[in-house]
Amino acid sequence: MKMSSSTLLFFLCFLMLNEKKIIRETISVINQFMKKKNIDFELQGRVRKYLEYTMDKERNSDKEIEILNKLTASLKKELLLQSHGNILTKIPLFTKNFSANTVQSLSFCMKKVKFSPEEYIYKVHLIKKSSKI
Repeated sequence: MKMSSSTLLFFLCFLMLNEKKIIRETISVINQFMKKKNIDFELQGRVRKYLEYTMDKERNSDKEIEILNKLTASLKKELLLQSHGNILTKIPLFTKNFSANTVQSLSFCMKKVKFSPEEYIYKVHLIKKSSKI
């Protein structure tokens, strides 16, 4: 089946508009909720910014996952090993204290964790004094 370039362009524009509509609807719903609950403006801004950021990243992440799932198991394993290994080898704690095999094993255990821009991962004064690190 052949598609003309104008048909393809129309289809791509439709998909982009649909994604923007979903983002607008999501923001609208959360805005109504925050207004009803009298949430301060600073927090409202952070919530909106976070939603816009994560929805954009999720779209890209979904595409990455879709592409990775098209790879053979061995090729996917090799790709993830190298990409995660590249991260770990930049951290002296791992390279100086663990063997290459251990770092390689750790790279298979890595999981992505999302944080919003300017979000604290931890605050020093919130860590209990009895916590052992």
